[in-house]
Amino acid sequence: MASLRQLGEDFFTCPLCLERLTDPRTVPCLHTFCRGCLTQYVSKVAHDWKFSCPVCEVEINGNAQGQKLHSVDQWVDSFVFNTFIATVSKIKAARAAEKACDICRQERVLVEASAWCMECLEMLCEDCHRVHGRSRASRDHKIISIDDLQNESTEKLLRPLARPLTCLTHRGKTVTRVCVDCKMAACETCTLVAHAKCRRLEELDKVSPTLRQDMHEARRRVEACRTASVISSQGLTDQLATLTRSKDASLEEVKALKEKVVQLILKKEEQALSQIESSYARQRGILTKRLRSCDLGHSALGKTCQFLDNLIALGNDVDILKNFDTVVKHINTLEKEQLPLYQQTLSTVLKFTPEKKTSEFLKNTAAIGEVKLAKANSKRTEKQESPDTAEDKAKAVSQAVAGNNRKSLQQKRKDPQAGKVLPSRDTKSAEMAPKPKLIATFSGRENSDTMKTDFRDIVSFADGSIVVMDTQFRNKRLKKFNPRGKLISHIDPGDCPASMALIPDSDLVVSLPTVKELVLLSGAGTLVIKAHISTSKSYFSLAASTDGVIAAVVPLPPDGPCVDLLSFTGEILHSLPLDRGKETVVGMTMQGDITLSYVAVSQQVIRRPTSIECDELDNAYITDVETHKVHKISSSGQYCKALLSGKDGLRNPKVLCRMEEGGVAVAQGNGDIKIFVIPQQP
Repeated sequence: MASLRQLGEDFFTCPLCLERLTDPRTVPCLHTFCRGCLTQYVSKVAHDWKFSCPVCEVEINGNAQGQKLHSVDQWVDSFVFNTFIATVSKIKAARAAEKACDICRQERVLVEASAWCMECLEMLCEDCHRVHGRSRASRDHKIISIDDLQNESTEKLLRPLARPLTCLTHRGKTVTRVCVDCKMAACETCTLVAHAKCRRLEELDKVSPTLRQDMHEARRRVEACRTASVISSQGLTDQLATLTRSKDASLEEVKALKEKVVQLILKKEEQALSQIESSYARQRGILTKRLRSCDLGHSALGKTCQFLDNLIALGNDVDILKNFDTVVKHINTLEKEQLPLYQQTLSTVLKFTPEKKTSEFLKNTAAIGEVKLAKANSKRTEKQESPDTAEDKAKAVSQAVAGNNRKSLQQKRKDPQAGKVLPSRDTKSAEMAPKPKLIATFSGRENSDTMKTDFRDIVSFADGSIVVMDTQFRNKRLKKFNPRGKLISHIDPGDCPASMALIPDSDLVVSLPTVKELVLLSGAGTLVIKAHISTSKSYFSLAASTDGVIAAVVPLPPDGPCVDLLSFTGEILHSLPLDRGKETVVGMTMQGDITLSYVAVSQQVIRRPTSIECDELDNAYITDVETHKVHKISSSGQYCKALLSGKDGLRNPKVLCRMEEGGVAVAQGNGDIKIFVIPQQP
């Protein structure tokens, strides 16, 4: 049996205004909205007496309701007033509100209530209680004390009468029958007057058990549709990943062909690439649209199941009767239109097949192959001259503790002047240095987000794609965008993420400090969770990891402040203590030796730091949300300059990350993501 505590706030919340439901109206797809919100929404989006439900996007056709519509208000009034939700909402509000008599309140007098009428759903003081009990219209009402209102079970509050139900149309008359044709409860007077021409009038006691059994069957059928949407969503997700991999493979084949024939088929190569991209975009659009439809369907059907569960558990016979016809119609629509779509599969891949003449040309033209091989060998020679060793990667561990700083700073070199704030050595050259260039701006929000965002972290992959961590409580997800700002995928890693870092093979590791977990995700294509790792401490910041090692930060006692080196199984390999104060940037080696200690001696330099990043030369970059700047600190611990500022179009920078070829991506407090190119100084 469900209780008021088990009914979440979303059960009483309007999906349009996100406030408590007022005058709740249920549309044919069983989603409920405030009457005023629904009227405003329908007035804006309805066309030819049709509109889509804002929750599940099912089309609602006013012309199919069998009545002549003249206004939006008339149309909205034709939707069922949800007495079940209204009643439960009144009881919940009564338990939480101040205990004042509702009747006296209408006369603008506050009198302490002592009783609650379970049928009028009103608070009563002692005087109103006596009048209520003497009135012919209300003397048979069941009245309980305020203490019983707080402690009584929800079932007894919603079903207060042991005696038969009273007819709402004819006071004093008892409901004895059900008109199956009109789907209404009826007393003897209703039977003779309003339902005289109706053919199917059944006894209430006989119909009630059957209705509840049918409602249970309806609940089972909705759950079957919901399960089918989950299976279809998983299948479409796999198909999108397969499509992406096949696209990448096709592009590699095209590029391999280009390397052999170079300029002779350059135009053909461009045509092939364009064809693959357009085919991929078209098919991906189809799959993405179906995936979004399945996700919406799953979420919407979940709310439908919740409504039916609560209606079955808490609703009286009249509530079930009023909703039964709508429920059956919606289920038939689901099984007829939506279920076949969930069960369809679109397993599609891209395959590149070279022209036969091109293959023969490559086979008989050895000179072109020789020219290209010479260029490829020269590139491989250059790469072999500067390999990345595992030993070099192992040196990239450090920590930044600067107010709200979370990201890690790479190893810094020792300097006797560390900690001092020094101006740039060459002011003239700094003034003549080329300015940063803003090359892209796009929104980090998606359609399902609220208007606010709270970016906690950002990383960039080698292909230019960007992943941002949004911890706003209604969003709470990782979002992956391509370099042009198009959303690739999003995923909820669980609980409340705090930091993330790139690990080998284009994967991500995310920290969940409140549950003491690390989450490993695949970053290739769409974001997919690979594993959950339990840890013994709560880690609030992660550094770029080396092969088999993750640098994680514990900022607060009793476990911190310290930097732990973790294995990919969550085992602590080594713990490095930190004791440098709250406003200090610290660089250290894997063995814990301090190589850098920078302290801002003036608030005019760095006022409110929020994140830190470093480059291959061990220079540090700190975002300052209050001064709208990105500050640069040299590898020797000296303050250099403001790398980016409001003059460059920066506003409330929250987090940043470095990209390939001198790019810097910055996530702002307003939800925008900006990409800059920082020219290298001569």
